[in-house]
Amino acid sequence: MASALKSKINPPGTCPGSKDDARCGAGWRMDCDPEMHVKMCKKIAQLTKVIYTLNTRQDEAEASMEALREVHQEELQNAVAETKARLLQEQGCAEEEALLQRIQALESALELQKRLTQEALAESASCRLETKERELRVEAEHAERVLTLSREMLELKADYERRLQHLTSHEAPPRGQLPQESPDTKSEPGQGPEMQEVLLEVQRLRVENQQLSKDYARKAEELQATYERENEAIRQAMQQSVSQALWQWQEKESDLRKNFQVQESALQAQVRKLEGDLEHRGRKISDLKKYAQKLKERIQDLDVQLKEARQENSELKGTAKKLGEKLAVAKDRMMLQECRGTQKTDARKTELVSENKVLGEENDLEAGNLHPQHDQSCLKECPCMKGGTDMQTKKEASAETEYMKQQYEEDLRKIKHQTEEEKKHLQDQLVKRLEDLVNKHTVEIKSVRSSVEAERKKLQKEVEAQLEEVRKKSEKEIKQLEEEKAALNVKLQNSLLEVLRLEEFIQQNKARPTKAEERPQELGCQRCSILETQDPCLKLDETSPRGEEYQDKLAAEEGTSSDEEE
Repeated sequence: MASALKSKINPPGTCPGSKDDARCGAGWRMDCDPEMHVKMCKKIAQLTKVIYTLNTRQDEAEASMEALREVHQEELQNAVAETKARLLQEQGCAEEEALLQRIQALESALELQKRLTQEALAESASCRLETKERELRVEAEHAERVLTLSREMLELKADYERRLQHLTSHEAPPRGQLPQESPDTKSEPGQGPEMQEVLLEVQRLRVENQQLSKDYARKAEELQATYERENEAIRQAMQQSVSQALWQWQEKESDLRKNFQVQESALQAQVRKLEGDLEHRGRKISDLKKYAQKLKERIQDLDVQLKEARQENSELKGTAKKLGEKLAVAKDRMMLQECRGTQKTDARKTELVSENKVLGEENDLEAGNLHPQHDQSCLKECPCMKGGTDMQTKKEASAETEYMKQQYEEDLRKIKHQTEEEKKHLQDQLVKRLEDLVNKHTVEIKSVRSSVEAERKKLQKEVEAQLEEVRKKSEKEIKQLEEEKAALNVKLQNSLLEVLRLEEFIQQNKARPTKAEERPQELGCQRCSILETQDPCLKLDETSPRGEEYQDKLAAEEGTSSDEEE
């Protein structure tokens, strides 16, 4: 710039003092330009280093932003996975609750079934005990009745023997006195026919007694045989019906036990399976909790790293700002130095002009010679060329510095704008993803709740249907058992009525014509004893042998009494 001004003010060959001006300008440039050149080189090197460090830091910031973006994506993926795990956990909890409710319902149904079974078994056991007690009571009453009948029979025999002895005692004295009073028979003719009639009557009574005894024994044997046959048939029929009923009871009991055992084993297997599922789900839940804790710790670490990255980014921005300020200060200093240089060049130029005027006046006074002028023109041209190259390098350096500064500022603006846009985009994307995740989570929770509610209603309906079916089946079985019990009671009543009819028939056949007054009382007592022995659980197969033994005893006693009478 100074050389250009100098060339404009004093063009070569126009001023008489151009040689001295060129010599002084070259000397000043040799004194000032190296320092400025070194300073400019240092400033350029510093700016280059600053730009390099800023570029490296910008690359590091971009790398850290990329890493943060990846971490953010991983965090979003982890959040989605955690949400899915929570949904699965909630679904698993709902399924566990439904399974527990189903297990409780099945256990209650099993307990109800067991209770009904125990009640049925207890009822059957009570029926058996009642039957045994009635059998024992009937046996005792039958034995007592047979003893009373045998006692009455013995009393009748004793009464008959007493009467017979009384008659024989009244008959014996006339027989002893008959030979002694033979001489007086003629004197008392009325006593002989009467005694003969008495003897004939006694003889007739004895024959009639023997005949009645034989007829009674024969009829008793016939009635005993028919009674035994009918009793045996009734006993066999009763035994068959009772055994068949017991067999049916045992069969039903075994079937019920088998069914209950199968159901119990199936329920136990299902309970074990459900317990295994619950244990597996518990382990899975604990693992998910641990994984969620790790994710929380990782998120905290990432938050710390994000805060550190933001702090580092802010520090980088502050450093860039400080560097910009330093660059502006350096630029101002360069401008001030340029202004000072221009002022110095202007002052030097005025001095050179004054010196050139003085030299021109001296040259005018001297005679011009060609050789010194030629040398002076050469010297003047050389400093002008040197000054032009220095000014060109200075301009290039300033232009390059300005260009680098502008490029750096533009890069900073671009980086800042890009960072802001990326940050805003990431925030918008994060908000959008979180909203989508929340909406998806709410939708999935609603669907899970609806499915759980539907499953619960379905399970409740199934359990109610099963309970209703079990209740109906139990009521049906109880009703069937009551009907069978009523049928057995009816059969027992019919058999008892038949036995009563046979016993009445036997008692009627045992009646004697000579004891017409005593037989109604005996029949009344027998009817009362038979009516008292009516029981729906009578077993004739155990009582019939005892009755046969008593009949044998009675027959033996009648035989001995008939032998004594003869």
